[in-house]
Amino acid sequence: MTCALRLIGFLAGLGWANAALAQAAPGAPQSPSGTSIGDPQALSVGVPVRIQDALVTPYGETILETIVNTTYVGRKDYGVSSPISETVKYGLAPGLGINLGIANDVGNIGIENHAGFTVTPSFQYVFTKSHGDIPGLSVEGFYTPRPGTGLSGGVWGFSGQLTKFLGPTEQSPRLHLNVEYQKFNDQTRAARPEAINYGVGLSALLAERTSIVGDVFYSQTVIRRESQTFLDVGFIHLLGPRLSVSAGVGAGFDRSTPAGRTFFSLATSF
Repeated sequence: MTCALRLIGFLAGLGWANAALAQAAPGAPQSPSGTSIGDPQALSVGVPVRIQDALVTPYGETILETIVNTTYVGRKDYGVSSPISETVKYGLAPGLGINLGIANDVGNIGIENHAGFTVTPSFQYVFTKSHGDIPGLSVEGFYTPRPGTGLSGGVWGFSGQLTKFLGPTEQSPRLHLNVEYQKFNDQTRAARPEAINYGVGLSALLAERTSIVGDVFYSQTVIRRESQTFLDVGFIHLLGPRLSVSAGVGAGFDRSTPAGRTFFSLATSF
């Protein structure tokens, strides 16, 4: 819990500092605070890889994402965890989005026994937009009452996202950093009480309607002394002004990491 409070204070302080610096540089070009289907570099968890950007759903817009994230356990024991999720995102106010994710794992076995049905409400708030030398910064809070991981209790947490446009326009490549804190409400000896996850990613346009995204993401699992490190790469392609498709693939690196994973998603807005 002390770690969580320190991380909250750090993210809040960084957000307020960025806001003050952005107001002091009114002449610099800014990125949008909202991310829509019309932006081929708009990133969500699983769209097209694990890294997430510091942009939210535009005010008044609704986005529906269908995501299939398959994890291949491999190595000693073969198994597949394949949750299919539907996520509804709504721009509640400028810079503030609310989300509802519903997932059902149809795989036979997963690295953490992910079989089950989960519902995860969350929100994301943007402190600042990417503005000249100032990166965009957002914070997200989430809660899963009954996660499909064999835990006796729920999981809550929050994450911070940083996105920096590496050029003067929205078409410029973008750098992304994520830090996430999770609290596991479980009393079993095998479960850790909390986890810190983090990753770095880069996105760039391949064409006007197509982007490529890569990331490296480290996660602590609910099982004590176990972690996962993945290298992911994927793409997003705009099929139309309100429809996109994305796919990605990842390879595991350390001993407790699954052999690989894949991502596939369809997203539409209205």
